Amino acid sequence: MNATNTYLAVFTGSKTSPRRAEWDALPEAQRRAKEQEGIAAWKAWAEKHQAVIVTIGGPLGKTKKVSAEGITDISNQLGNDKVKGYVIDLRNNPGGLLDQAISVSDAFLERGEIVSTRGRDPEETQRFSARPGDLTKGKPVIVLINGGSASASEIVAGALQDHRRATLVGTRSFGKGSVQTIIPLGSGNGALRLTTARYFTPSGRSIQAKGVTPDIEVLQDVPEELKARTSTTSESTLKGHLKAAEGQEETGSQSYIPPDPKNDKALNTALDLVRGIQKNSAYPPNPKATPN
Repeated sequence: MNATNTYLAVFTGSKTSPRRAEWDALPEAQRRAKEQEGIAAWKAWAEKHQAVIVTIGGPLGKTKKVSAEGITDISNQLGNDKVKGYVIDLRNNPGGLLDQAISVSDAFLERGEIVSTRGRDPEETQRFSARPGDLTKGKPVIVLINGGSASASEIVAGALQDHRRATLVGTRSFGKGSVQTIIPLGSGNGALRLTTARYFTPSGRSIQAKGVTPDIEVLQDVPEELKARTSTTSESTLKGHLKAAEGQEETGSQSYIPPDPKNDKALNTALDLVRGIQKNSAYPPNPKATPN
C-alpha cells in the first residue's frame, strides 16, 4: 500500500516483504515526510467523504496493535464528529489467528459473544466475548467481504453482522470455519493436522462450507479478459473438506476487486451508504437487536 493512499492501512506487509524492506531502507527523515504526506492525504479524503476506510489486507495476526492505534489516531486527527462511519475492508483477507480475530471484533463491540468453537464433546465448547470499549464510539460500520475472505476474517464479519454492529457488503465469504490442531510426530517425522472443532458465530451459525452472506450483495464488473481466470473457489469445492454442520453447502463467490477505486462497486456502495447518498434497510445496522 502506497504511503499516499487515502486509506487507513491496518496492515502494510510483512517485515520480510520487498515493499517493507524498501520502506525500511529509506532515511528516517524521508520516512517521516512520506508518513505526513500520507496522513494529510487520508485526512483530506476522509473529511471530504465523511468516512474512514480501514483496510486489513493481510493476515489478521498482524493487526492487533495497529488496528486499535489506527482507529484511535484517526478519531483524534479528524474529530469523531466529522466521521459518519467506518468501512472495514476484509476482501481477499485469508484470515489469521483466532485471538486476533477476537481482538479486531472487540474493537467495534461493547459486549456479547464474538465466536465459539465446538467439537464433538459439548464440554469442550469455548466461548469468547467482547470487553467494554467501542473504539469508534458507536459510529456505523460497514464490512466489505468477498469470496477471498476466509477463516479469521469470516469470524470478524460474522460477529459484527450477528450483533447488528456492521452491515456486510459484497459477496459471500470463502467458508473456512474449522479449527485445526497440529500434532508433531517427532523429530524428522513431520506433523499430523487434525480438524478438532468448528467456528460458530454469536447466533449459532456455522461458517464451515457455507461462508458468511452479505446483507447487501454487490457484484463487480469483471473485465472480459479476466473472467476465465477469476477464481470462485470456496471451502466447499475443495477435495476432502469438512462437510457443513447442517443445511446446504455454498459454492464459491466472486473475489475480483477492481484496481481503480472508481470502478469498485462494493466500495462505492459502502461510501454512498455512509454519506446518505444511497438508502438501504440494512444500513445503518441496529445494534439494539443483538444476540447476548
